Amino acid sequence: TIQSQNPYGDYVVLQMLNQAYLNITKHWICNIHHVAPQVLDLVVFVAIDMDAYRALQSFSYDKDKNNNSSYSNLKVFYVPFAVPNDEEKSKMGGSLASNAQFHYGRMEFFQFLIFRNAFLLKLLSNDISFFLVESDAYWRRNVLAEVRDYIQQNLTTTSSISSSMPEQPPFDLLCASDQIMKQVFQGGFQLNVATPNSRILFQRFHDEMQQRLQQLRQLFRVPADDNQTVVTSSVSASEQEMKQTIIRQWTMSGQIQQQRQPFRHVYLPSQMVASGQWYKYAYMRRRCPDPAVILNNFVIGLDRKIARAQRKGHWYLHGNGQTCIVPKEK
Repeated sequence: TIQSQNPYGDYVVLQMLNQAYLNITKHWICNIHHVAPQVLDLVVFVAIDMDAYRALQSFSYDKDKNNNSSYSNLKVFYVPFAVPNDEEKSKMGGSLASNAQFHYGRMEFFQFLIFRNAFLLKLLSNDISFFLVESDAYWRRNVLAEVRDYIQQNLTTTSSISSSMPEQPPFDLLCASDQIMKQVFQGGFQLNVATPNSRILFQRFHDEMQQRLQQLRQLFRVPADDNQTVVTSSVSASEQEMKQTIIRQWTMSGQIQQQRQPFRHVYLPSQMVASGQWYKYAYMRRRCPDPAVILNNFVIGLDRKIARAQRKGHWYLHGNGQTCIVPKEK
């Protein structure tokens, strides 16, 4: 299995995508193939529509100098996602799975988070730990090796240190922070360990999302402007906010349901993984001068993410959408 062959720990690397995110996923694959090709053997891509599944299955990211395609050894799986309610589907502009960009706070965002969380909970229930990463990122080197070394040097005892991460690391969640000055979960870069605590957290998150989705459905029944899918501030869609609230309640009460063991979450050093604010603020770049990964968040819209990456020399996909390039970082 991937887990048993992973030299960095007992987990799989996981990405989920649809047709709208196909090119940015191809960019990420080209990026990883250039800086850490061995990582691609550990990645499971979950396509939620057939178009994305077929396109990624046939993507030959490793071509020779004559542009001859080699085989694609990407591990791509198809897990279909569709909105169950036809009325909600029509409000989102048709076929959700293939074209939705899952803008924060919209109905499709809630629906996708619930779908993704249910899928991830199944993995945890089958004792599969996963490192959840997203394609809107620029990897400058093999961050998985750095994460393993950090765990070995800071989170384990001397007797447990080996060539790879311990099979059962001393945490339930290892994550990056969105900001250097304030520790806030980064939803797109986190190692979730298959523990009873993790399963409880994901189940509670699922229940909370279902409640908020019901609130959103109530809003749909109220006359509004043309952009009805935008959620008001009364219905927050933040995965980070909800999970942090659950963990905070867990810590204060000392238990959730019958679970008495404290939830163990650890933040990676802020200098290892930079948030998208690294692009915007000089002081962020001074505080984090040599990150292993720069996350292309804190900007809304795929076109803006791609344009920003291209300006900085962080975009690895040719304009034809089929060929990898090696940009010059600016």
